[in-house]
Amino acid sequence: MWSDLLLKIMREPPVTIIIVTWNQFDFVGSCIESILEGTYKNIQLIIVDNNSEKKKFESFRKIYKNHGNISI
Repeated sequence: MWSDLLLKIMREPPVTIIIVTWNQFDFVGSCIESILEGTYKNIQLIIVDNNSEKKKFESFRKIYKNHGNISI
């Protein structure tokens, strides 16, 4: 069990991607989709918003709430 996990980590080490944005709703959506469609799957995606319009980024939380590797 542990050896399988260790082998997976060695083959595909975890990568954290941080996106910092301010009022770039459309671009961030495209960026997230591009990352999720990529072949590398062992990722953690953190989106940091610098006080954009709250309604728009709340929709990101709703859209991606089922992705355990995305924090907004």
